[in-house]
Formats: sequence, structure tokens, C-alpha cells
Amino acid sequence: MILAFNNMDRERQDNRHYHKKIQDVFNNFEIARVQQDEEQRAKLEAYFATKAAEEAEEAEKRLKEAMEKKVRDLRDWMAASDWTTLLNAAEKHRVENTGNWFLRHLKYKSWIENQMQRKISDVVFSERLLFISGKPGYGKTVLSTRMISDIRRHIGKDEPASKGVIAYFYFNAQHDDSTSSISALRAIATQLLHDNKDDTDFIDLAALFMKDTGSGQSTATEKEIQSIIRIFLARLGPSFFIFDGLDECKDWEELLETLQDVTQGSNCGVVCLGRPHLSVATIVGSNVSQIRLEAEENLSDMKRYLEPKIQSLCKRGKLPDSLTVEEMVEKIASRADSMFLWVVLMISYLSSPLLTPNNRLQAINNIHVLEGLDAMFKQILEDLKRRLPKSEWSKIKRMFQWLVVAQAPWKLEMLHTALAVQTNRPITSDDYISDFRESLLETCGSFVEVHSDGTLWFIHLSVQEFLADPSPEFHNSEFSQTFHVQKEIAHCSMATLCVSYIVYNIPHKPIAATGKKVEATDLQQTYPLLSYVTKWWPTHACQSLRLNNLGSSGYSLDCYRVFFKLLAKAVWNKELLSSWVETSYTFHNVPSLSTLGSCIGMFHRKYPDIWRLQVESVLSILNRLSPELRRLNADWGHVLQKEPNEIWMPSINAVGGFDLWASSGDSKMNFLESKEDEGSILIASQVSADGRSVGMLKIWTPTSKDIENRTSDNSEYWQVAYQIWSLETMSQTECIRFEIPQEQLLVLDLENQDGESLGDTKSALTRFRFPAAFSSSLSLLIVHGILLKIAPAAALEKLDDRGHFQVLPPPGCEHTLDMDALTMARPMHTGRKRFSFTRGFKIVPADHKCHTWAQYLLSPNEKYLIQINGSGPPSTAHTRRWVVSAYKDTQFDNWEPSFYLVASVGIQFRRSSIKDNTVERFLSFHPFLPIVAVCRLATISLWYFMEKDKELVTVHDTLLDNICWSVCGNYLQGIDPSSKQMGFIDLTTHMPPPMKTLEATQASSPTTPAMSIASIINPNSENMQINTAGQSIGSKNSTSNAVQCTSTPVFSASGTELSFSALNQNQDGSSAICLQKIGPGGVITNSNLMRLPKSSTLEKSYSTLVNIGDTERLRLVLNMAAQETYSVEDKADFNLPAIFDRKTESILTVEEEHRMNKRLKVVGGSGQLGMLVGRKAREALVEDTVMADAYDQ
Repeated sequence: MILAFNNMDRERQDNRHYHKKIQDVFNNFEIARVQQDEEQRAKLEAYFATKAAEEAEEAEKRLKEAMEKKVRDLRDWMAASDWTTLLNAAEKHRVENTGNWFLRHLKYKSWIENQMQRKISDVVFSERLLFISGKPGYGKTVLSTRMISDIRRHIGKDEPASKGVIAYFYFNAQHDDSTSSISALRAIATQLLHDNKDDTDFIDLAALFMKDTGSGQSTATEKEIQSIIRIFLARLGPSFFIFDGLDECKDWEELLETLQDVTQGSNCGVVCLGRPHLSVATIVGSNVSQIRLEAEENLSDMKRYLEPKIQSLCKRGKLPDSLTVEEMVEKIASRADSMFLWVVLMISYLSSPLLTPNNRLQAINNIHVLEGLDAMFKQILEDLKRRLPKSEWSKIKRMFQWLVVAQAPWKLEMLHTALAVQTNRPITSDDYISDFRESLLETCGSFVEVHSDGTLWFIHLSVQEFLADPSPEFHNSEFSQTFHVQKEIAHCSMATLCVSYIVYNIPHKPIAATGKKVEATDLQQTYPLLSYVTKWWPTHACQSLRLNNLGSSGYSLDCYRVFFKLLAKAVWNKELLSSWVETSYTFHNVPSLSTLGSCIGMFHRKYPDIWRLQVESVLSILNRLSPELRRLNADWGHVLQKEPNEIWMPSINAVGGFDLWASSGDSKMNFLESKEDEGSILIASQVSADGRSVGMLKIWTPTSKDIENRTSDNSEYWQVAYQIWSLETMSQTECIRFEIPQEQLLVLDLENQDGESLGDTKSALTRFRFPAAFSSSLSLLIVHGILLKIAPAAALEKLDDRGHFQVLPPPGCEHTLDMDALTMARPMHTGRKRFSFTRGFKIVPADHKCHTWAQYLLSPNEKYLIQINGSGPPSTAHTRRWVVSAYKDTQFDNWEPSFYLVASVGIQFRRSSIKDNTVERFLSFHPFLPIVAVCRLATISLWYFMEKDKELVTVHDTLLDNICWSVCGNYLQGIDPSSKQMGFIDLTTHMPPPMKTLEATQASSPTTPAMSIASIINPNSENMQINTAGQSIGSKNSTSNAVQCTSTPVFSASGTELSFSALNQNQDGSSAICLQKIGPGGVITNSNLMRLPKSSTLEKSYSTLVNIGDTERLRLVLNMAAQETYSVEDKADFNLPAIFDRKTESILTVEEEHRMNKRLKVVGGSGQLGMLVGRKAREALVEDTVMADAYDQ
């Protein structure tokens, strides 16, 4: 027993041992698993941390890019001219340790300390303004740079929370873009923006103001600039505005008043520097702080500047040692009369390589002769003229003339090119001056300087004043002929230079290749003078002709003779004029000759016998060219701003009817109008399905324009004409006229489409509704409930009249007296074919208001008609119901219409987000079946109106705008209102059984999924290829329909390949009519068929592409779209319909090789777009009619 117990104990020990071993193994496994899990967790954490960091970095990058874009947009919007060039030049001229005396000036120290300590409540503008005055040439500009550095030091001491900024502007009378207060304020605003570009709140606030509060223009207005400065200053600490050359500002008084306004309530100090004659205190008040720069205060600075210059001349042997450096410095400084500019000119004169050491010493000893700026200028010019060859002096004189009258800054390469221009031939390489920069500075360095950006300036305004308007003591004949710049001669010389450059040195052909755009900077590098001459030559010509006095010198007579000779060559050359227009728009300038004709006319009246024939020739062409150019800018400026080379393309000349620009003759425009149409209002027009005719509906309003005066006792009649024109002969083939009493017109409630009151305005009282619709063959018209059916010419033998009418009775509602009477109303015929409802069958009360709005829709086979009635058009606000009534023609094969009501239904519509006045498509007929697709409040439904008591079937639970059917009838297409992309609804399962027969025999079953329409509408492909224009347009073998309209895409299928085609008319953006196609394999082609001018009439139009069966020619018809409302005061600014014919070889087609990587989701069905196209409309009509008849049975 004991042995058994021992055995059992041993077994228990063994079990515990094995259990422990198993537990150890399990623990080790668990530890390994945990370690593995931790490693996996660590990897996941690292992965997600890396992913989060990448996403954060990407988000930060996007935020930074968005912020940079906002800053760029704001800078472009503010449109500031350059403000740094003059500051950089002045800093370059400043000698170290000069200007310190001014920083110790008691008035300046007191003023700057007060500005840094003031509180907003203490601020008064006159106390915040410091005016520093000094005589011309004192050195105020250089002194301002020392002051800017000092103020920056003061601002840097402040805490970041009270951060301030300093902004500055240097006025310069030598150039117009630096002489106005608005130029200064734009520069100030842009600097405030730049200094705060990293402050997101600051930038967001400015961008919000630009987009939501501003005027919406591409360039900020003066008031907007002032507002943005106020916004900036409200968020800043002590800040300072510095304005140098206040006397060179044309409207300096207005500038001070504006600064007083925009800095009110802020802690902003203003410093102005200018000449002493400015009465600043009279503008802002007597409390203004003023510092008058005295004669002796800058003496030490002048000596500090002179000493190293004189020492250098002595070391180089340019000056003899008979006088010490100190003596020469003292002599020069004592005669400077505090004019630092005079000292600089003296050093420049002494450094001239044309002087000997004794000449220089003599000039110093007799320095009283050179005392004063004018004396110094005269001496330098006389020495220059005496020592230079006549040809070189002539060039220098011309250069001075050009710089005096220049309307914008000139750069070194511009002057280099200008001096090479010849008046009778193009420039050659031998005409350029070698080592031009060195030669210029060596001869004219005393008068001009080249800034770091290559811009040329006179060293000081006083140089320009001396040349153009010298002191009275220099008004003698010798000086005038030698040095005086007579502005009329200078302007004539500049105008001659500009026209010579255009005539001989720029290509008289398109500068940009078709489909490409030349950047202005690239063009400027190739033609350095082009930007200036294209913009300013008319200005120089006008200024010269206004100021002319031919008796003043013989030179002026020669100058004007050359100018008129060149001008005659320019204005009679269509290619040159077109090139000028293209280059002007490339440089963002609007070409204008508005005043040149009057200036030449004034010149001709003053000198009638001088070059009479030549002047009269120029004048005659300018009298035509000037108004044509104004019309070009007004109608086509929006196109040329984006595509300057469109001036060479067929659209502008053909559509605009211009004859003074170069024309390729590749296009032609025809307008369908007759004298009988005078005074009419075009309601709508439409091209027939076979593309051979166009129908148009016109009305003539009565003499009284008070539409609200609609009494039945004394009613006026509105004349109506339905015209059909042949597109083959461009002649009218049919005209049916009738009249409608004014009392039957649909009343226009004084309420707009979104329920907002229009008020009892004159505009509202002159507006009216005129609902109408055409059939596809144009043989049927419905207008205001009157049906007109036109019999073909072949049926005239059996008919008394080709036009047969039926009055379509209004649908029922809760106010209807007798629903049975709906089919009994008939037209009342009189001798003048007037139509009104028969009095005995009046079915609604006189105050009936349910049906004051109507819309009509005719089926493609012309067998059915839909009428929508309600108290107003659908809107985004109202959810009321509209009565939708379906009618069928019982005598379809008879030429007398006999439509009867088959069904009515109440439907709630919703207006799309598209904001225009055209009639919107809320319904769409099936191509051949009695089915209507309906855009309901928030869904798409089908109405089987021939099936009795059948409810509307919802096929899509979201909305699409402007729906239409595919040709096969299996799909609906529309625009998604949120994404603005095209969407498709597969309706195969909703089609009745007869559809299967058609599908089995004709429909293909492509397996290629449809591609993203987003890429079709707005292609963003990197690989673009330009193909020969017009390859696939207007083909004889094309299987597309005879006509294609905008907003109605066409689909086709061949085997397993799907093709898509959409005609788009963009009036606001590119102002173009484009044909976009997706061919087999997803290749996208975009063809720009036509450009459109700016026109309120064309904004109401749509385009129709007509397949005329000619591979070499394309035809577009511009039609008037039906409008929700019309006005008796509407005046058309473009005649419609208009037919545009163009050679296909001139059409640019852009092909994208890039395959789209997104797929279009087709709602419902098989997900494939198996649709039928390829039949002409008249061929399809027979098959569709058979199908429809089978369905009816």
C-alpha cells in the first residue's frame, strides 16, 4: 500500500514536472507571441506615424501653396508699379557715415520718439506728419534712405505683438507711372502685404475683402486700395510711410488728404520729402512738423564725399599737385551752395577723359563760373559737343530727346536698339554701337545713369528740367538749336522711331503660331522696343501734332515729312495693322487711335498745303480705322486678351465684318434678315433636323408699350410671323403671318424666378412671356397655345392654304368650369387671321391666375406634344406644382393639326442652378416612344403618358439638369448640379418590350466602360499634340446626325468602341464654340470652331453644327434660344440667325494622347453604354414612327 502510495506520489511529481515543462513552453510561446505582437504594433505605429507625418507635411505644403497663391492674386489685384529701383539706386550712391547729422536733428528725434510712444486715441494726422523740405539737388533722396534705415531700427526694438512696418514710395516726374497718388498707394498696400505674407489671418482677411467685398474687377480700384490699407493698419503696431519727391506727384494735395483718411485711428506716421514751395500746412493743418534743410548742414557730408574722389584723381595724375587735396575739396564744397547734386556733377566733369590736368585745375580755380546747376549742365554739354564728332553728338541729342518725352522707363537694350533704327530699312548688325554701355557712361555719365535692373534715368529731375525748360538766361538761338529739347520735335522724333520700328523690324504675320501663345517676356527679348512702341506711338504722334510749330526750325519740317511718309505705309498695310493689334494685346495693352485722326485733321487745317495728298490719304484711312478699332476692342477685346493671335483667325473678320485687318478668306458670315423684319423681336429660331432650313418666330409689338393695359374692349393685336429660310439658297421659302390679341399674352407677375419681388419698375412693366416651340422638321409650331402646321409645297394642289391652325385649349385646374369644353375651343378666323378663344367656350374665370406661365415640347416624331402650365416658372425656392398635359395628334398624316388631351399630371419642378434667361429643359421626349423623362423636385422620373392611370416611375434618386435622351433611347444624360459634370442613367430595364426588337437588330453592345466626362469637359492632360485642323469635321461619310446643337451631346457605338461628341458654346469664358469628341480608345479631340464677340444677344443664343456633307467646309448656325421673358425695349446688338461657314483646314484640332484614368459610373442596368447613332434624322424618323405606332397599338 505504501509502495502504491509512493508510486502515486512519484506520478504526481512527474505530472507536475511535465505540467511545469508544458507551462514553460507555453510561457515561452506567449512571450514570443507578445514580442511579435509588440514588434508588429511598433511597425504599425511607425507606419502610421510616418503616414501621419507625410499627410501633415502634404497638408502644410498645400496650405503654403494656397497661401502663396492668395498672395500672388492679391499682388496682381493691387497692380503696383516698381517701388524699389529708386531706393536701391539711392542706397548705392550713399557714402558711408553720411546723413548722421540728420538723425541727430532735434525735430526729427522728437518726432520719431513721439510716434513710437503714441496711443491710437492720441493720434492726430497733422502731428503724425513730418515734412522735410530742401532745394533741388540737396540730396533729399539719398538722405531718405538713411532715415528708412533708422526707422527700421526703431521698429525692430518693439515686441513682436506690436509689430509695425515701414513702406515707401519715390515719386519720379520722368515717368508717368511714378507721378500719381494712386501709384504710391498701390505700392504701399503691396508692401504691407509682402511684410505680412506669413500671417495667415492677415492674408485671409485681405483675400476675403478682394473676393467678397470688392468690385470684382481684375484690378483694385482706388477706393479698394484705400480700404485694404485701412484693414492692414488696424492690425499693425507703430508703422511709417515714407514719400520722397512729393513735389513730383501730380496730385500731392489729394495724396495728403487720402493719407489723413486711411491712417485715421491707426498708429501710422507719415514722412514726406519735397521742395520748399509746397504748402503742406494749408492741407493738413498748422500742427505739422516741418524740417527745412539748411545750407551748412550737409557740408560735412559733401566734404566726406569729395575727399576720396579728389585723392583718386590726384593719384591717377588727372590733377596737378599745385593745390593740396584739402584745398581743392574746400574750394568745391564752398561753392556747392548745399546742392549735393552739383558736387556729384563737378566730380563727373573733372573725371571726363576729354579734359587735360590743366583743364581740370582751371575749372577748380574758376569754379565761380560753374556755380549753380544750370551753369554746370551747360558747361558739360558744351565740352561734350565740342569734343565729339557730329554724328555721335547727333545720337546723344536724339537720346536726350527720347528720354525727356518717354512715357515709360527705358532700359539699356531699348536705347541700344533705338539708336540703331533706320527710317528707310530694317536694322542690320552693323547699325548697333559696340560696347554700348561703356560708351554711353563715358560720354553721358554726367547726365544719365543705369540702374541695377538696366533702367535708364536722368541722374536728377533737374537735368530733364534744364533740357526741356531752361532758365531765361539760356533762351538764345544758339542754345535752343544746340541743347534745348523742344518737346514737339522730341515727340515727332519718338513717333518716327516707333513707326519705323513697326514698319521695318517686326514681322507682318502672326507672331504666335496657331494654337500657341507667346509670352510677353520672350517677345520683349527678341524685340526690345516692341512693348514700348506698340503702346505709345499714337501718344507721341498726337503730342507732336498738338505742339507743332513748323516755323521754329528747318529740322522740324524734315522730321514731320519722314513721319507722315512712314505713317502712310503703316496705316494702309493690313498685315502690319494686324501685327500691331496682336503685339499690343500680347503686352496687355489695348490699341487705340481715338485722338490721332483729330490731331492730324487739326494739323492739316493749320498747314493745308504741306504734303497735302499724303496727309489726306492718311486722314481718310484713319477716319475708317479709328472707329473700327474701337469696335474691335469693344466686341473682341475679351478674346484678344487671352488669344492675341485671333486677329489673324477667320472668326473676327467674318463675324465682325471688318475689312481693315488681314483676312485669310477662310470663312464667311451670312445673316438671314429682310427689310420687312425691321422693328421685329426675334423670339426663337431653330435648324431643321435635316440641316437644310432654319425656322424663326418673330413678333411686332403694338405702338403702345404698356403691356399691362390689356382690356378686352379695346385690345391691340401683336403681329406674329413664322418664317422658314433655306440654308442652301439663303432665301426665305415660307412666311405665315397671324395676330394675337394683347389680352391673351401671358401675364408677367412682378416676381422673379426665385420668388423675390421685382417691384413696380418700368423694366418689369415692359417685359412679357411668349412661350413657343418648333418641331424637328419645322412643319409644326406652337406659340401661346396656337398650333400652326405647314403643308409641303407638293400638297398645295389639294389644299387652299399651306398654313393650318388649331388653338390648343388650356389644361384643367381647380378653377376650370367645364373640362369637356377643353376639346371644343376653336380659332376665330377673320380677314386678318386673328386668333382668340371663342367667347362661347370661355372655360376659366377672368381673374384666373393658375396658368400665367407655359412651356411647350414637341416629340421628335411630331406626333405628341407636352404643355406645362403654372403660375410662374420653376425656381430654386418654390415647391408648388405645375400641370403637365400630354396631347396626341389624331390626324398625324393629315396637314390639319388635331391634337387632343390624353393625360395630365401635377408635378413639382426645381429650377437648376444655371442662372440665365433661356428656357430650361425640365422634360425630355423619348426619341420615338410616348415616354417623357421628368426633372422633378429631387429625382428623375419617367412618365408613360399613353398608359392609363400609370404613376410616374422614379429612375434616379438625385437630380440632373438639362436632361436629354441618347439616340437609342436607353440612356438619359444630364449635368450634375453639384459637380457640374455629365452623368448618365441606364434605363434599359425601364423600357417596354418593343424596345428589345430595336436593340436586337441595331444596337451594339460595347464592353468598354464609359469614361469620365469630367475629363471631357475640362481636359487636364499633360501630353497634347496639335494635328492638322479639321480632319474629322464635316465628313461625307460621317455617321453623325445632320445637325448637332449645344448642350445636346451625341453618342455613337461601333463594335465595342464608344464615341462621344459635344458642341459647347462658351460666351463668358473663352467666348468660343468648341466641338469635343472622345473617339475609340478614349482619345479626346477638341476643335475650336468659332470665336464669339461680346454681345447681349449672343448670350441668349445657342449653336447648331450642320453636317453639309462637305469635307472641306463646316457650317455653324447661331440661333436665338427661347427665353423665359422678353422686353418690348430689347434691341438686338447681333443679327440672328447667323450662318458661319469655314474651311475645315483652318480649324485647329487639339488631340490628347493621354488616356483618362477615371471611369464614369452609369446608374442602373448593365453599366455599359450601348447606344445607337449614325442615322440621318429623316431616315430614323420612319423607323421610329413604326416603333411608336407598334407601341400605341
